[in-house]
Amino acid sequence: MKNTINLNTDTALCSYVTSLLAFLMLMASAGDVHAIERPSTLAEKAGIVERLNQTLDLDLVFKNSKGEALTLRDLLADGRPLIIAPVYYECPRLCTLTQQGLLEAVNAVDLGLGKDFRVASISFNSAEKPEQAVPKAKKYRSLLDPRHEKNAWSFLVGSPSSTEKVMKELGFKYAKDGDEFAHAAALMVVTPGGILSRYFYGVKYADKDLRFALIEASQGRIGSTVDRILMFCFRFDHIQGRYTVSIWKVTRIFCTLFAGLLLASLIIMRIREKVRKSS
Repeated sequence: MKNTINLNTDTALCSYVTSLLAFLMLMASAGDVHAIERPSTLAEKAGIVERLNQTLDLDLVFKNSKGEALTLRDLLADGRPLIIAPVYYECPRLCTLTQQGLLEAVNAVDLGLGKDFRVASISFNSAEKPEQAVPKAKKYRSLLDPRHEKNAWSFLVGSPSSTEKVMKELGFKYAKDGDEFAHAAALMVVTPGGILSRYFYGVKYADKDLRFALIEASQGRIGSTVDRILMFCFRFDHIQGRYTVSIWKVTRIFCTLFAGLLLASLIIMRIREKVRKSS
Protein backbone atom coordinates (compact mmCIF):
# COMPACT_ATOMS: atom_id res chain seq x y z
CA MET A 1 0.00 0.00 0.00
CA LYS A 2 2.88 2.37 0.84
CA ASN A 3 4.47 1.85 -2.58
CA THR A 4 1.11 2.48 -4.26
CA ILE A 5 0.67 5.75 -2.38
CA ASN A 6 4.19 6.86 -3.28
CA LEU A 7 3.61 5.92 -6.93
CA ASN A 8 0.35 7.87 -7.05
CA THR A 9 1.98 10.85 -5.33
CA ASP A 10 4.90 10.83 -7.78
CA THR A 11 2.53 10.55 -10.73
CA ALA A 12 0.46 13.48 -9.50
CA LEU A 13 3.58 15.54 -8.89
CA CYS A 14 4.92 14.81 -12.40
CA SER A 15 1.55 15.68 -13.89
CA TYR A 16 1.49 18.99 -12.01
CA VAL A 17 5.02 19.90 -13.06
CA THR A 18 4.28 18.99 -16.68
CA SER A 19 1.13 21.11 -16.69
CA LEU A 20 2.98 24.03 -15.12
CA LEU A 21 5.77 23.86 -17.70
CA ALA A 22 3.26 23.67 -20.55
CA PHE A 23 1.43 26.71 -19.18
CA LEU A 24 4.66 28.70 -18.85
CA MET A 25 5.69 27.76 -22.43
CA LEU A 26 2.26 28.81 -23.72
CA MET A 27 2.51 32.16 -21.96
CA ALA A 28 6.03 32.68 -23.27
CA SER A 29 5.04 31.95 -26.86
CA ALA A 30 2.00 34.19 -26.58
CA GLY A 31 4.24 36.97 -25.36
CA ASP A 32 6.30 36.68 -28.53
CA VAL A 33 3.30 37.31 -30.72
CA HIS A 34 1.16 39.82 -28.84
CA ALA A 35 1.72 42.71 -26.44
CA ILE A 36 -1.36 43.14 -24.26
CA GLU A 37 -2.47 43.52 -20.68
CA ARG A 38 -6.06 42.45 -21.35
CA PRO A 39 -5.87 39.20 -23.38
CA SER A 40 -9.64 38.98 -23.84
CA THR A 41 -9.54 42.04 -26.11
CA LEU A 42 -6.94 40.55 -28.46
CA ALA A 43 -9.14 38.87 -31.05
CA GLU A 44 -11.52 41.81 -31.23
CA LYS A 45 -9.13 44.77 -31.17
CA ALA A 46 -5.59 43.63 -31.88
CA GLY A 47 -5.70 40.94 -34.52
CA ILE A 48 -4.72 40.91 -38.17
CA VAL A 49 -7.10 40.59 -41.09
CA GLU A 50 -5.20 39.52 -44.19
CA ARG A 51 -5.96 41.70 -47.19
CA LEU A 52 -3.99 39.83 -49.83
CA ASN A 53 -4.13 41.29 -53.34
CA GLN A 54 -5.52 44.59 -52.04
CA THR A 55 -3.88 47.81 -53.25
CA LEU A 56 -2.59 50.32 -50.72
CA ASP A 57 -3.14 54.04 -51.04
CA LEU A 58 0.34 54.98 -52.22
CA ASP A 59 -0.24 58.72 -51.86
CA LEU A 60 -0.57 58.75 -48.06
CA VAL A 61 2.05 61.10 -46.64
CA PHE A 62 4.46 60.16 -43.84
CA LYS A 63 7.63 61.64 -42.37
CA ASN A 64 10.93 59.81 -42.02
CA SER A 65 13.39 60.06 -39.13
CA LYS A 66 14.83 63.25 -40.69
CA GLY A 67 11.41 64.88 -40.77
CA GLU A 68 11.22 64.65 -44.57
CA ALA A 69 7.79 64.02 -46.11
CA LEU A 70 7.43 61.04 -48.42
CA THR A 71 4.80 58.60 -49.61
CA LEU A 72 4.70 54.86 -50.15
CA ARG A 73 4.81 55.65 -53.86
CA ASP A 74 8.20 57.25 -53.29
CA LEU A 75 9.46 54.05 -51.64
CA LEU A 76 8.23 51.97 -54.58
CA ALA A 77 9.46 54.34 -57.28
CA ASP A 78 12.43 52.14 -58.19
CA GLY A 79 10.17 49.20 -59.06
CA ARG A 80 11.29 47.01 -56.17
CA PRO A 81 9.08 45.26 -53.56
CA LEU A 82 8.69 46.68 -50.07
CA ILE A 83 8.61 45.03 -46.64
CA ILE A 84 6.40 46.87 -44.15
CA ALA A 85 6.79 46.41 -40.40
CA PRO A 86 3.93 47.97 -38.36
CA VAL A 87 5.52 49.00 -35.03
CA TYR A 88 5.73 51.90 -32.64
CA TYR A 89 9.07 53.21 -31.50
CA GLU A 90 8.44 53.46 -27.76
CA CYS A 91 7.08 49.91 -27.50
CA PRO A 92 8.87 48.29 -24.52
CA ARG A 93 9.03 44.74 -25.85
CA LEU A 94 7.28 43.28 -28.91
CA CYS A 95 8.17 45.88 -31.53
CA THR A 96 11.83 45.57 -30.59
CA LEU A 97 11.59 41.81 -31.16
CA THR A 98 9.83 42.37 -34.48
CA GLN A 99 12.49 44.74 -35.76
CA GLN A 100 15.33 42.58 -34.44
CA GLY A 101 13.85 39.58 -36.26
CA LEU A 102 13.48 41.67 -39.42
CA LEU A 103 17.10 42.83 -39.13
CA GLU A 104 18.34 39.26 -38.80
CA ALA A 105 16.29 38.11 -41.81
CA VAL A 106 17.45 41.04 -43.98
CA ASN A 107 21.09 40.34 -43.12
CA ALA A 108 20.64 36.64 -43.84
CA VAL A 109 18.72 36.89 -47.12
CA ASP A 110 20.78 36.65 -50.27
CA LEU A 111 19.32 39.81 -51.79
CA GLY A 112 20.40 43.42 -51.51
CA LEU A 113 18.51 45.98 -49.46
CA GLY A 114 18.21 48.99 -51.74
CA LYS A 115 19.21 47.00 -54.81
CA ASP A 116 16.46 44.37 -54.74
CA PHE A 117 13.96 45.57 -52.13
CA ARG A 118 13.25 48.23 -49.51
CA VAL A 119 12.00 48.16 -45.91
CA ALA A 120 9.70 50.57 -44.06
CA SER A 121 8.96 50.50 -40.35
CA ILE A 122 5.73 52.47 -39.92
CA SER A 123 4.57 53.62 -36.48
CA PHE A 124 0.91 52.92 -35.76
CA ASN A 125 1.07 55.39 -32.87
CA SER A 126 0.20 58.64 -34.62
CA ALA A 127 1.34 60.61 -31.54
CA GLU A 128 4.95 59.70 -32.27
CA LYS A 129 7.17 62.25 -34.00
CA PRO A 130 10.20 61.89 -36.31
CA GLU A 131 12.63 62.42 -33.43
CA GLN A 132 11.28 59.28 -31.74
CA ALA A 133 12.21 57.28 -34.83
CA VAL A 134 15.81 58.56 -34.83
CA PRO A 135 17.27 56.16 -32.20
CA LYS A 136 15.70 53.15 -33.93
CA ALA A 137 16.90 54.27 -37.36
CA LYS A 138 20.42 54.77 -36.04
CA LYS A 139 20.45 51.44 -34.21
CA TYR A 140 19.13 49.12 -36.92
CA ARG A 141 20.92 50.80 -39.81
CA SER A 142 24.21 50.49 -37.96
CA LEU A 143 23.63 46.73 -37.60
CA LEU A 144 22.91 46.13 -41.30
CA ASP A 145 25.38 44.09 -43.30
CA PRO A 146 27.78 46.39 -45.24
CA ARG A 147 26.43 45.10 -48.56
CA HIS A 148 23.08 46.76 -47.84
CA GLU A 149 22.11 50.37 -48.48
CA LYS A 150 21.36 51.68 -45.00
CA ASN A 151 18.96 54.43 -46.11
CA ALA A 152 16.80 51.84 -47.89
CA TRP A 153 15.28 51.05 -44.48
CA SER A 154 12.89 53.91 -43.70
CA PHE A 155 11.47 54.67 -40.25
CA LEU A 156 8.19 56.51 -40.67
CA VAL A 157 5.58 58.32 -38.60
CA GLY A 158 2.31 59.74 -39.85
CA SER A 159 -0.67 61.91 -39.05
CA PRO A 160 -3.71 60.22 -37.46
CA SER A 161 -5.48 60.06 -40.83
CA SER A 162 -2.53 58.57 -42.74
CA THR A 163 -1.65 56.16 -39.94
CA GLU A 164 -5.17 54.89 -39.40
CA LYS A 165 -5.81 54.44 -43.11
CA VAL A 166 -2.62 52.54 -43.92
CA MET A 167 -3.04 50.25 -40.90
CA LYS A 168 -6.63 49.54 -41.90
CA GLU A 169 -5.51 48.76 -45.45
CA LEU A 170 -2.82 46.44 -44.08
CA GLY A 171 -5.43 44.72 -41.91
CA PHE A 172 -3.33 45.53 -38.82
CA LYS A 173 -5.58 46.15 -35.79
CA TYR A 174 -4.34 47.67 -32.55
CA ALA A 175 -5.81 49.24 -29.42
CA LYS A 176 -4.68 51.45 -26.59
CA ASP A 177 -3.82 49.32 -23.56
CA GLY A 178 -3.00 51.55 -20.62
CA ASP A 179 0.08 53.53 -21.56
CA GLU A 180 0.91 51.06 -24.32
CA PHE A 181 -0.83 49.32 -27.23
CA ALA A 182 -2.31 45.88 -27.72
CA HIS A 183 -1.06 44.65 -31.07
CA ALA A 184 0.23 41.68 -33.03
CA ALA A 185 3.62 41.06 -34.63
CA ALA A 186 3.79 40.72 -38.40
CA LEU A 187 5.47 41.81 -41.61
CA MET A 188 3.78 42.52 -44.94
CA VAL A 189 5.39 42.23 -48.38
CA VAL A 190 4.12 44.70 -50.98
CA THR A 191 4.60 44.51 -54.74
CA PRO A 192 6.09 47.44 -56.70
CA GLY A 193 2.52 48.29 -57.68
CA GLY A 194 1.45 48.63 -54.05
CA ILE A 195 -0.43 45.31 -53.81
CA LEU A 196 -0.28 43.28 -50.60
CA SER A 197 1.44 40.06 -51.57
CA ARG A 198 2.39 38.15 -48.42
CA TYR A 199 2.07 38.18 -44.60
CA PHE A 200 4.59 36.81 -42.10
CA TYR A 201 3.68 36.43 -38.43
CA GLY A 202 5.69 36.35 -35.20
CA VAL A 203 9.13 37.79 -34.54
CA LYS A 204 11.34 35.31 -36.42
CA TYR A 205 11.37 35.20 -40.21
CA ALA A 206 13.16 32.54 -42.27
CA ASP A 207 15.42 34.14 -44.86
CA LYS A 208 14.42 31.49 -47.43
CA ASP A 209 10.74 32.40 -47.05
CA LEU A 210 11.48 36.11 -47.15
CA ARG A 211 13.57 35.65 -50.30
CA PHE A 212 10.81 33.69 -52.05
CA ALA A 213 8.21 36.26 -51.03
CA LEU A 214 10.28 39.14 -52.42
CA ILE A 215 10.99 37.32 -55.68
CA GLU A 216 7.31 36.44 -55.98
CA ALA A 217 6.27 40.04 -55.26
CA SER A 218 8.71 41.36 -57.87
CA GLN A 219 7.24 38.96 -60.44
CA GLY A 220 10.68 37.57 -61.17
CA ARG A 221 12.42 40.92 -61.69
CA ILE A 222 14.86 40.16 -58.89
CA GLY A 223 16.71 36.94 -58.12
CA SER A 224 18.35 34.45 -60.46
CA THR A 225 17.04 31.99 -63.04
CA VAL A 226 17.48 29.25 -60.45
CA ASP A 227 15.27 31.23 -58.07
CA ARG A 228 12.52 31.43 -60.66
CA ILE A 229 12.73 27.66 -61.22
CA LEU A 230 12.58 27.06 -57.47
CA MET A 231 9.59 29.40 -57.18
CA PHE A 232 7.74 27.14 -59.60
CA CYS A 233 8.41 24.18 -57.31
CA PHE A 234 7.40 25.91 -54.07
CA ARG A 235 4.13 27.31 -52.77
CA PHE A 236 3.26 29.34 -49.69
CA ASP A 237 1.54 27.24 -47.03
CA HIS A 238 -0.79 29.59 -45.13
CA ILE A 239 -1.25 27.08 -42.30
CA GLN A 240 2.48 26.66 -41.67
CA GLY A 241 3.27 30.25 -42.63
CA ARG A 242 6.19 29.28 -44.88
CA TYR A 243 7.05 28.09 -48.37
CA THR A 244 6.90 24.34 -48.91
CA VAL A 245 7.56 22.04 -51.85
CA SER A 246 4.56 21.70 -54.16
CA ILE A 247 4.36 17.95 -54.75
CA TRP A 248 1.98 18.42 -57.67
CA LYS A 249 4.28 20.84 -59.48
CA VAL A 250 7.36 18.70 -58.87
CA THR A 251 5.46 15.64 -60.15
CA ARG A 252 4.49 17.56 -63.29
CA ILE A 253 8.14 18.48 -63.89
CA PHE A 254 9.34 14.88 -63.53
CA CYS A 255 6.51 13.56 -65.71
CA THR A 256 7.32 16.13 -68.39
CA LEU A 257 11.03 15.27 -68.26
CA PHE A 258 10.29 11.54 -68.38
CA ALA A 259 7.95 11.98 -71.35
CA GLY A 260 10.58 14.09 -73.10
CA LEU A 261 13.31 11.51 -72.51
CA LEU A 262 11.02 8.70 -73.67
CA LEU A 263 10.14 10.61 -76.86
CA ALA A 264 13.80 11.40 -77.53
CA SER A 265 14.71 7.74 -77.03
CA LEU A 266 12.03 6.62 -79.48
CA ILE A 267 13.21 9.15 -82.08
CA ILE A 268 16.84 8.02 -81.70
CA MET A 269 15.83 4.36 -81.98
CA ARG A 270 13.81 5.13 -85.12
CA ILE A 271 16.71 6.99 -86.72
CA ARG A 272 19.12 4.17 -85.91
CA GLU A 273 16.69 1.62 -87.39
CA LYS A 274 16.46 3.60 -90.62
CA VAL A 275 20.24 3.92 -90.81
CA ARG A 276 20.65 0.16 -90.24
CA LYS A 277 18.13 -0.73 -92.97
CA SER A 278 19.65 1.71 -95.47
CA SER A 279 23.11 0.28 -94.92
